[in-house]
Amino acid sequence: MSMVEKAKRYLVFLFGLFISSLGVSMITKADLGTSPISAIPYVLSLNFPWTLGGFTVVFSLVLILLQLIILRKNFKLEHLLQIPISIAFGWFIDLTMVWLSFLAPQSYPLKLVSLLAGCVVLGFGVYLEVLANVAMLPGESFVRAVVMTWKTEFGTTKVCFDVSITVIAVVVSFVLSGKLAGVREGTIIAALVVGFIARIFGRVLHFLPGVLFGVQEKAEPEEIREGGSGFVVAIGREYGSGGREIGRKLAEQLGYDFYDDEIIRRAAGTTGYSTKFIEEQEENMTSSVLYDLLTQMYTYAPAQESPKDEVFSAERSIILDVARKGNCVIVGRCADYVLDAMNDPMILTFMQKTLYDEVIPTLSLPKEDLMAFAEAVTGRFKNPYIKHALLSICLNSVSKWRARCMPSLLGYVEREHKLPEHLTFSLAALMALYHGGHLKDGALECLRDGQPYALRDDAAVLAFFAENNQKPAAELTRMFLSSTDFFGQDLTQVPGLETAVATALEDVLARGMRTVMTERFGG
Repeated sequence: MSMVEKAKRYLVFLFGLFISSLGVSMITKADLGTSPISAIPYVLSLNFPWTLGGFTVVFSLVLILLQLIILRKNFKLEHLLQIPISIAFGWFIDLTMVWLSFLAPQSYPLKLVSLLAGCVVLGFGVYLEVLANVAMLPGESFVRAVVMTWKTEFGTTKVCFDVSITVIAVVVSFVLSGKLAGVREGTIIAALVVGFIARIFGRVLHFLPGVLFGVQEKAEPEEIREGGSGFVVAIGREYGSGGREIGRKLAEQLGYDFYDDEIIRRAAGTTGYSTKFIEEQEENMTSSVLYDLLTQMYTYAPAQESPKDEVFSAERSIILDVARKGNCVIVGRCADYVLDAMNDPMILTFMQKTLYDEVIPTLSLPKEDLMAFAEAVTGRFKNPYIKHALLSICLNSVSKWRARCMPSLLGYVEREHKLPEHLTFSLAALMALYHGGHLKDGALECLRDGQPYALRDDAAVLAFFAENNQKPAAELTRMFLSSTDFFGQDLTQVPGLETAVATALEDVLARGMRTVMTERFGG
């Protein structure tokens, strides 16, 4: 790590520390309790003539001393960096408490709003601290010390730590004042959502490490990334579907290798988990929101994978390995998600061409930062345990296209004096996605290969396509592109755009998306 990058990281950490202190102060000012890590200092500050920041420093020093006792010879000199960090954090808390002296919500709804706003701010601060990846606050470092010494699981240990200090704060409150003060429902809410919010920030701002530090995702080995020379049949299944027996018979008829339980056994050997535990990890938590909520504790330890992530990483490597060796049938194990992404060169090429040839040239950032941004974008959907369902991604697609794609399209036209081929086609593809549907239960129900799918967007967007889906492609395109409500401007004024989009849309509706994309962009 260069000195420049190290300096950047410490500045980001310091800024994150300040934002975290602001979040703690906002939560505290809500008067519904405070965050678990601040519970003991806050209770003490309510009963003694000293500040929350001052007691935070003292409590942090106690945690550092406990780390020294727990780690003994494994306590390194770098752990002492927590001392100035703790002092800075305490000072920031006192500073922001003074700044927020005006904040004293009286009604419960306003207190709740202040609490939730504080949780968002604290979550962003935690995200920045983790992003910097140069130091830990004493609370998280104490948990790490316990994990290292007694080989416990990080997530469970972090939960036990938060619960323990909250219980201690309750006991201290009753002992000192004879009543419960400083620990309330806000403490529980903060414990549940702050890590979750930090993970959401990490997901939304996935490009930030590349922009700030030039960090690029580790690329797959070339022979794995391109796939093997044989055929791979990936069968997704649910409990009771008979997918295992179907896969076995198909493999026998084709003469292919068959993989099912063997992947679990190999993953168990790699991770050290039992086969039963791995099966349990595969069968649940397919919602990315639920996943983030239940694994939020791992936000505080970026180097420590959650058990589900660790299982996925092991199974993913095994799946790619067996897929490279030759013809095979793979049942379950999320192979249909992994291998779809790895073995569809047309989609991958289209995405890369769009990013590198049409989006990046319109951005005014250093080239290395732009390359890192592109690598982060292309790698963001690799984990199928956080199942990025296409229909979820398609939520509010029209406004997303306006915010994320339209600036690049217009910038490209201004710079190159011609239309960007892939971004232009993406607009036609967007219209094709919404085409032919009718309103049902607040959504636009469309058909793909005879199967219905429901699109959710602004009511005006859904009504537009429901009312006009029978119009010819050219007329529909002119009406859609000229809508200033949808795009904030009349896109038919962009030279050649209306004709190009209408032609592509008509072609897709007549011959199918894959056929048209194969002819236009290669298969």
